[in-house]
Amino acid sequence: MSTTTPPAAKTRQPRGRAPDLRLDPPAGQARRPKLSWVALGLAVVLAGGLFGAVTLARVADRAPVLALAMPIERGETLTDDHLRVVDVAADEQLPLVTADDRLQLVGLTATGPLPAGSLVTREQFSDGPQVADGFSVVGLALQPGEYPIAALTPGDRVEVVRTPDPTGVRSDGGSGAAVLTDDAEVYAVGPLSETSAGLMVSLTVPQDTGPAIASAAAEGRVRLVLVPAS
Repeated sequence: MSTTTPPAAKTRQPRGRAPDLRLDPPAGQARRPKLSWVALGLAVVLAGGLFGAVTLARVADRAPVLALAMPIERGETLTDDHLRVVDVAADEQLPLVTADDRLQLVGLTATGPLPAGSLVTREQFSDGPQVADGFSVVGLALQPGEYPIAALTPGDRVEVVRTPDPTGVRSDGGSGAAVLTDDAEVYAVGPLSETSAGLMVSLTVPQDTGPAIASAAAEGRVRLVLVPAS
């Protein structure tokens, strides 16, 4: 009697689920590092180190020098309040004044107007007024109306006019106004006093006109006329 073997049952996949697929990477590439990211990281580290070295070098090359804390006009005396200390990069070609030499500048006279923040050099100051040969400096105490309403600044060109004698009598026999000089330059300007609206104006004038200007100023008969810049 023959025995019949029933056919093997077929394995059925669950409905609605795709068979699992897995792709194995080629041999030798399973754990290869991403070299581009490693190189980028090294570049960032090197750049940071270089930046730090340059920054430290620049800081090491800086030195404390003097600068102006406020503006100063030509002919004005430098005081300690005018100065402040700043750190700047060392420059052998620029003869800056170090903070240790502060007292050597105090009391000197500015040879020209300088704005606040200017780095200070010894050549910007002198031991006294710098006046060209043949000229002198005359100081005038002026009240409002005796100088132009426009603000006078060092370097402005002005005419010095002597007004007529209000009594009509002149010791020199003159009768009217006269231009004492048309070649005067404002040397320095400052307030006459804390309570006065007047100005103290120093003028550089031809030396032969200085006495006449001083005499007219003592009589209160001086007027300044601003000359337009050529």
